[in-house]
Amino acid sequence: MKGKRCIVFLAVITFTFTIAFIGMAGGEKEAVTEEKPAVEKKEEFVIGHSMASLRAEWWQIMHQSILELAEQHSEVKLIWTDSEGKNEKQLADVNDLLLQGIDLLLLFPNESAPLEAAIDAANRKNVPVIVWDKPMREGCGYLAFVAGDHYGIGQSDAKYLVKLLTEKYGEPRGKVIEISGEEGTMTVTQRRGGFDDYLAKYPNIEIVAQDTAAWYQDKAYYLTKNFLLAHPDVDAFYYHNDNMALGGVKALKEEGLIGKVWIFGVDGDYRFLKAIKDGEGTATSTYSYVLGKMALELGIKYLKGEKIPYHVIMPTYLVNKDNVDQFYDPDFPAYVEPENPAEPVVIWEKQ
Repeated sequence: MKGKRCIVFLAVITFTFTIAFIGMAGGEKEAVTEEKPAVEKKEEFVIGHSMASLRAEWWQIMHQSILELAEQHSEVKLIWTDSEGKNEKQLADVNDLLLQGIDLLLLFPNESAPLEAAIDAANRKNVPVIVWDKPMREGCGYLAFVAGDHYGIGQSDAKYLVKLLTEKYGEPRGKVIEISGEEGTMTVTQRRGGFDDYLAKYPNIEIVAQDTAAWYQDKAYYLTKNFLLAHPDVDAFYYHNDNMALGGVKALKEEGLIGKVWIFGVDGDYRFLKAIKDGEGTATSTYSYVLGKMALELGIKYLKGEKIPYHVIMPTYLVNKDNVDQFYDPDFPAYVEPENPAEPVVIWEKQ
């Protein structure tokens, strides 16, 4: 079964790119924009890949998918950097990549606004930029963007939480604590916005506390412990990623609250999927971890003169105890793509 799952996963990637470039019924949006400059035809390309950080296992998995695809393309030389979560270092890394004469830049930004300067620098050298995973401001100069629907992800968790609270109390009411990722990123803004906006429709569901653990598991653990002291009647915790949710699992275990307080995460980290399978986690909302690989494939197509979409937004999947076996494989270091994947939203032109 595990081998079958991996084969299905590869087929999903192929299918996704096929529909992305021939168009999709219901998923494609058309608009009009200015013509992009023609790409100089070359036999070989140098692509720079600037990673915000590799400290999280989720990011390491996404980065590895890029390296594996690059190895399959003899015409591509990939140069990559790790900015270690520092904006200044990432700006310096991008400038260094530009000095090496790259033909295209893949950018996984540490923070959105400060890294617009990196796109400006690339644009001045006529180097196209494909941003992936972390949203950046539209109109800041990137060629294309590949990501999950971070706002929809927040709404996905919130919708399931409302269902559980309604089943528990007979009506949508309860108390929730939210622990966010790194403040200042559009990822956090959108995951918080989707979650909070959805719950705002239910006045008897209260977010009683919020704080940031900046994606770190140990910080989330200590915040959870402190919040449990201040709010012993809390019904659920919503963490902006699964790594932090695992910190919550540890804290709730120590307090004997597993099964009494719900734990929600985001990403589809296989460790948290196991926690859901074991009855320790409640749910996570996930999207494809091959975003970086998709970004690289778009870049290669563009450099070869093919038209590529402006935005590719991957679908969101809610994983809970009822369907976790479809996504979890102990021998696969990420979640397994479903056999019948939903279609991504493809926007072909800048609006």
